Amino acid sequence: MAAIVYITIRSTTYYTQRVQWANNQLEAVTALTVNANRYSEQIAEFLLIGEPERPDYESARAELEAGFEKLAELTRGEAEFLLGSSKQEEGGDEIFRITRMRTLYGEIAKATSDAINLRNQGRQEDAVRIFRRDIENRFDAEFENILEAARRDEEEEVVRTELQAEALWRRLTWMTAALALAAVVLCFVAAFLLARSLMRPISLLTEGTEAISRGDLDHRIAFDGRDELGALAKRFNEMATHQQDQRDRLLNAKAELEQQVATRTAELAAANQV
Repeated sequence: MAAIVYITIRSTTYYTQRVQWANNQLEAVTALTVNANRYSEQIAEFLLIGEPERPDYESARAELEAGFEKLAELTRGEAEFLLGSSKQEEGGDEIFRITRMRTLYGEIAKATSDAINLRNQGRQEDAVRIFRRDIENRFDAEFENILEAARRDEEEEVVRTELQAEALWRRLTWMTAALALAAVVLCFVAAFLLARSLMRPISLLTEGTEAISRGDLDHRIAFDGRDELGALAKRFNEMATHQQDQRDRLLNAKAELEQQVATRTAELAAANQV
C-alpha cells in the first residue's frame, strides 16, 4: 500500500507537470499565432501608410520575437523535464519546428526590409508585389501552417497525457482494490490461524482443570509451547504432580495409620483374653 501511495504521488506529479508544460506551450503557440497575424497586418499598413505606422510595426515585431523566445524557453524546459523519457524525441521535434519558424521569420523580415526600401524609392507597386509574394503568402502558406501543426500537437499532447493519467489511475485503483482484498483475506487467515493456535492450548487447559476437579491427578497437559500458554501448561503439570505426590503421601500415611491401629487393636484383644 505504501508503494502504491508513493507511485501515485510520483505519477500524479509527473502527469500534472506534463499537462502544465503542454498547456503553457499551447498558450505560447496561440499567442504567437495572434502576434504573427498582427505583424503581417502591421507590415501591410507600414507599406501603405508609411512612417506613422512604424511604432506599431516595431511593437508588433518585438512582440513576435518575444513570443519566439517564450516558446523556445518553454520547449527547452519541457525537453529537460522529459530528459531520459520516451517523449524526449517529441521535444526534439518541437525545437526543430521553432528553428524552422525562426528561419522563416528571418526570410520574411528580409523581404519586409526590401519592400520598405522599394516603397521609400517610390516603387510602391514593386513593394506591394514583394509583400504579397514573399510576406503575406508565406505567412499564410508556411508560417501559419507550422503554427497550426504546433497548436495541434500541443492539444493532442494534453489529451494524450490526460488519457495516460486516467489509465494509470485506473490501474492504481485496481491494484489498490486487489491489495485491499488480499489484505482482508490475509487478515481472516491470520485470525483463523491465531484462533486455532489459541483454542488448542486453552482447550487442553480446560480439560486438565476438569480432570483435576474430578480427582484425576494423573492427568497431564500435552502442550509444550514456548509462549505464555506453554508456560501455564508446564506450571499446571507441575501443580498436578505436586498434588499427586501429596495425595500419595496422605494415602501412605493413612495406610500406615490403619496398620498401626489394626496392630494395636490386635494387641489389646490378646491382652484382654489373658
